[in-house]
Order: sequence, then C-alpha cells, then structure tokens
Amino acid sequence: MPLTVGIDVGSSAIKAVVLNAEGDQNKILHQRVDRIRRRDLKNVMEEIYEETLKGAGVSTKNVEYIATTGEGDMVDFRTGHFYSMATHARGALFLAPEARGAIDLGALHTRAVRMDERGKVLQYQMTSQCASGSG
Repeated sequence: MPLTVGIDVGSSAIKAVVLNAEGDQNKILHQRVDRIRRRDLKNVMEEIYEETLKGAGVSTKNVEYIATTGEGDMVDFRTGHFYSMATHARGALFLAPEARGAIDLGALHTRAVRMDERGKVLQYQMTSQCASGSG
C-alpha cells in the first residue's frame, strides 16, 4: 500500500498526516499536531513523522511520497515541497470541492486565496505583518 505523508511546518506548530490516495478515494489514516515549544525544530519534525507513521500502523517502507509545506523545506527526508498559496487552494478543494476561495489565519500571517476549480491560484493577498494584530 503506497502512502503519502504531508508535513506542514508552521511558526508555532507542526502538522502531519498519512494519506492513502489510491484510486479516486483519499483516506486519512492518521494525523497529528505538535507545538514546537522552543524545541529543536529538526528533532520535532522527525519525531512527529515517526509518531504519525506509528499512529497509522505503517512503516517508512510504505511511504511513497513525503510532501512538505511552510518551513517544511527544512525537512531533509522530504520528496517535494509546495508553497503556501498552492497548498491552501488544493486543501480547500479537498475539504470543499465547490470552494473558490480560502482564508488562512496563521500565527504570523493572514492569507486570502482565490482559485479555480482545479486549485490554480488566480489571486491572493497576504498581510505583511504579524497576524496576531489582525484580530
């Protein structure tokens, strides 16, 4: 069973998911969120990856692709890295196929994305300062 792992490295937390994307069905096998809390970032990335695989009951030999977002370009064992606007658009379509826009209120920035039915980003806006003041 070939699997995909997604890892998003944010400014305050790391999120990971194990996904079985065989055929037309996407099935989440396990997901995990862990706050960074002044720990060594590379260690946290490796720990959450291993714990997410363990939670899904699979091993690294089952993983075909490791996709990262955010600061995930620091993940040495990744297969590919995707930038935030594209991942926001694709994630919104995964959750709500009829969506044509997405808003992300992150720890550092707020982003608004307009996309087409395939997830192509048509337009976006992003704050230039910390999002903590945008409430």
